[in-house]
Amino acid sequence: MSNYYFDASAIVKRYAIEPGTTWVRQLCAALDTETDERWQAIFVGEISRVEVAAALTQKARRTREISEQDAEDAIELFVK
Repeated sequence: MSNYYFDASAIVKRYAIEPGTTWVRQLCAALDTETDERWQAIFVGEISRVEVAAALTQKARRTREISEQDAEDAIELFVK
């Protein structure tokens, strides 16, 4: 099993399309085909909750890269 630390920019890639999104999503979804166990552990810092919420809100309100509903949904999924 591999260990990864994701900062806010990596976490946002899981919820919004940008360079690196495919790699992050594949890493998060990867399972061992024989055991269905995750191949990696992903760690995040507590501050990531605030940083990810801010980044996704900015993508929705300032740059309009994602809808406000998509931002709200992504934030809710992340903080669960």
